[in-house]
Amino acid sequence: AAVFEFLQQKAFKTAEDFMRRGEGWTVVANQLQGSSEALAACRHRLFCATGLSGGINAYLTPPGSIGKPPHIDDHDVVVLQQAGSKKWYLLDPVTKNEKEEVVLTAGDMLYLPQGVPHSAEGLVPEDGTGHMKPSLHLAVGIHRQPYSVATILATMVALNRTATATTTTTTARSS
Repeated sequence: AAVFEFLQQKAFKTAEDFMRRGEGWTVVANQLQGSSEALAACRHRLFCATGLSGGINAYLTPPGSIGKPPHIDDHDVVVLQQAGSKKWYLLDPVTKNEKEEVVLTAGDMLYLPQGVPHSAEGLVPEDGTGHMKPSLHLAVGIHRQPYSVATILATMVALNRTATATTTTTTARSS
């Protein structure tokens, strides 16, 4: 209820408006593949080719704000930085001490294996203009499936059918 009231009272107009008046909050949009045909098609191709499952989330973070406190995901994540920049803090799984920092800018990608403790902070641009923009990244969650001989054989059959169908279509077009 508090989040709804906050958003209703603020009536944000743009991402920049949210960044200025949003009190440092990060906006999280889960399962974006349901809102865009392009993302749905991308997700479908990725997971059909690999036999895995997962979803696509987005995180809009104001400069200087932490998107989420340090945490561990129970799935692999591929981070696709869309706008602005973020500093990722990768932590040691045992001591939880900072192990590495990685800065992503628009167009960069980062793979986070399941079980790696991490957090991310929106960075303030250092271009001297003082024009601050929020950071936006997509997170492609990849849920690992337990592999069995049956799963591997089923994936091989599916890939073979896809390759055969592609070859048949290409051969038919060539004729």
